[in-house]
Amino acid sequence: MKRCKKEWNESRSRFLLTVAFLLCALIFANTTTVNAAVSQDGQYTYELDAAGHAVLTSYLGQDTEVAVPATMDGISVSALSGTYQNHNKITKVKIPAGITSVNETAFAGCYGISAFEVDPANQSLCSDGDGVLLSKDGTVCVRYPVGKHQSSGTYRIPASVVNIGGYAFEGYNTPGIEIPANVRVIGDYAFANTQNFNGVSVWEEGTQIIGTYAFYKCTNLRLLDKAALPASVNKLGVYAFAECSNIQIDISKSTITEIPDYLFYNCDNLHNLTLPVTVTTVGAYAFSDCNNLNEVIFDAALRQIKEGAFAKCGNLHTVNIPEGVTAIENNTFNGCQNLNTVVLPSTLKTIGDGAFAGCRNIHSINIPEGVTYISNTSFEGVDTSAIALNIKVQKTTLKSAKRKGKKLTIRWKKTEDAQGYVIYRSKKKNGGYKKVKTIKKAEICKCTQKVKKQKKNKKYYYKVKTYKVVLGKKYFSSFSNVKAVR
Repeated sequence: MKRCKKEWNESRSRFLLTVAFLLCALIFANTTTVNAAVSQDGQYTYELDAAGHAVLTSYLGQDTEVAVPATMDGISVSALSGTYQNHNKITKVKIPAGITSVNETAFAGCYGISAFEVDPANQSLCSDGDGVLLSKDGTVCVRYPVGKHQSSGTYRIPASVVNIGGYAFEGYNTPGIEIPANVRVIGDYAFANTQNFNGVSVWEEGTQIIGTYAFYKCTNLRLLDKAALPASVNKLGVYAFAECSNIQIDISKSTITEIPDYLFYNCDNLHNLTLPVTVTTVGAYAFSDCNNLNEVIFDAALRQIKEGAFAKCGNLHTVNIPEGVTAIENNTFNGCQNLNTVVLPSTLKTIGDGAFAGCRNIHSINIPEGVTYISNTSFEGVDTSAIALNIKVQKTTLKSAKRKGKKLTIRWKKTEDAQGYVIYRSKKKNGGYKKVKTIKKAEICKCTQKVKKQKKNKKYYYKVKTYKVVLGKKYFSSFSNVKAVR
């Protein structure tokens, strides 16, 4: 197979990427099927697609070398759909000319296959000299024969490949791999469950999309130095690097705008990470259970950290949240038992349920004045004496104080973050005020009382304070304006 030139002009690049998507959609098509059946020889289950062709859905045999049948009970076979999934004993597969569609799970879990052979007359698929299953024009890598284990060495993806299909290298055992500039898309589960794979030794600029679970459980994955995630990468799928227990990775040069949910979930030996300057969002539980993560460097572009993003990061010590972030969501740092220094931005408004619960070693955290909500569980299990609260409570405006007969009614303006109000009275306008009533509901903005016997034409002065409760303690606003009643 001829290698593509190292430099692609822009129009050719777009054309090949489009072709790859179309071919991938064709090869991995979800075929509409009817009439499920077991083959007469008992070797397969199959269904009929809308055109009346057979789609093989499961293999019931035990052969180690498999020749995909061209016909099934007299019906031409056109597609494989999860057919050989988890048949570990299969070592070799021959594919006839009539197969036009191979579902991405057709050979998932088949870790013993050492070669694919495709009939040269097949118009949709082909195999190369390494026994790799490819689209006919070589732009889509459908499945690498992961059973051809090499204890040393590196495999370089062919220069024609634009799209690495879903599950294409699942279970890959050769120590290294090179991803050239021509690769644009890495599909879902493409390198999942690779126990002995030691990482990407060369990863050239060009890759744009990495799918969900793409490197899931790549135990020894390494992406450092020249093999750092390319700057061309602009999208990552959920769980893409989850449970890579010994991962070493540099994603700082990529152009992603979001760290997706569970991206590095349970990456036990991930120690530090610098996020790309383009990242605005850290997804839910993106770094949860990364027990040895001790530092994450955020850039000024960050605006949102979602629920549980750093939960149970037991060795995270210092967190510096940049300006622009408005919420620490539920359980964001829950269980970070060694977290000791936290710097919060002045833009912060809310601290959610369990946000810092169990962070028992916090010795420095300053709550900004703009924070309007802190849950009762936000700092559960934390010595709150270490928390410097700059709680600012908005004062209210006293609208009126009127007496009618033996009843006095005071009205004031509701404030945004109030949890209650306290009414004060004095015989002097500028001092001597004493508390006469506490209103414990924020929605109540008036107070009516019976007037006791008072001196005729004597003035009484009223004013109000707003309060809210944070971590079990009441915080009050300054006094409202004064209203007088004669």
